[in-house]
Amino acid sequence: MFLNATSSNALIVLQQASATSSVEFDTNPVLSQNNAESIWRYSFNPQYSLSAVDEKNRFFSNVGLNVVRTTNKNITADREDPNLSLGWDRELERGRFSVVGVYNRTSSRFREFRNTGFVDNDGTSVSKSLSAIWNHAISERLDYSLGGNLTKNINSGTSALAQETLRKSINTTLTYAFNEYVSPFVQFSYTKFNPNGVGSIASNSKNYIAGLRYSINPQLTFSGSTGITDISTGGRGKLINANLDYLGERYSVSFTAGRNSSPSDIGQFQESDSIAANYNYLVSDKSSVGADFFISKNNASVNNFNINGANVENKSTRFGGYYARELTPSLQMRVSVSAQQNKSDNQKADGEVVGLFFTYNTPEF
Repeated sequence: MFLNATSSNALIVLQQASATSSVEFDTNPVLSQNNAESIWRYSFNPQYSLSAVDEKNRFFSNVGLNVVRTTNKNITADREDPNLSLGWDRELERGRFSVVGVYNRTSSRFREFRNTGFVDNDGTSVSKSLSAIWNHAISERLDYSLGGNLTKNINSGTSALAQETLRKSINTTLTYAFNEYVSPFVQFSYTKFNPNGVGSIASNSKNYIAGLRYSINPQLTFSGSTGITDISTGGRGKLINANLDYLGERYSVSFTAGRNSSPSDIGQFQESDSIAANYNYLVSDKSSVGADFFISKNNASVNNFNINGANVENKSTRFGGYYARELTPSLQMRVSVSAQQNKSDNQKADGEVVGLFFTYNTPEF
């Protein structure tokens, strides 16, 4: 770690640390329809980041630990989950190259609800990934990118997810800047999906996508894409995405809607329709409020796009709001309230979470 201001290749090293402490009250953490039990959840999450930058390179890393304690360990286990990321980013003559490695351990319950809408046992999900991307400017208007990703997920204590999954993917994108406002693009990706569990079947998918990025004005941006995916285990699905972002002087709004079709941990194929919205408003220089909404409908088939197979449909909804205030330049307080609902097989379960968070950030040093 050094700073050499006299050298043209000076390496500048920056460090930063943060810690978040929280208490939450969850009325139904497992989203049970008939036997809802509430818990108090306490967490402490320290993080440390280190980066080194010179004229063309940036090396960066982040390490953290999420410590969780609850009042009912039969529902939600105590946890000490580490996370680590390491990366390198290099500026090239006509582009950029970056590579990132990530290790993350978390509750499989949160991953299941986010990916499938299902809530299962509070197991452990470990994710290890390595990704790289190369961007190259072919001309002043034409850009090309090539990326790859290798991800391994290992799950324990859960029945809804495969015990082990290896995912390999490669993607390429060609973007043309028609003018300063409009940039159409085409994209192709290939993913090989290898789950290891009871009833799991390996598959691969090919995605063909065309889209458009449109800067309506300096504050308002739209991006949209549509395409198809071919799944080797039998069938073709739709890929649709639309995103609208507005950034004003005191508030920001974003809206996203789309459909995704992909291989699934709980079957050979899964279709997901989702809508999400987010709003943030700066009340003053020291306080802000916001709200968010998310709804997802997941349709997973055990056998080739519902042909001669069982169909599992699930709908999950979440909405929430927050109030944040800067207590000191380094200390922030945040109060949040959220409600979520899960519907599956004519069953419905609801839950609410109220949380109080304190985050301390050190200045860069």
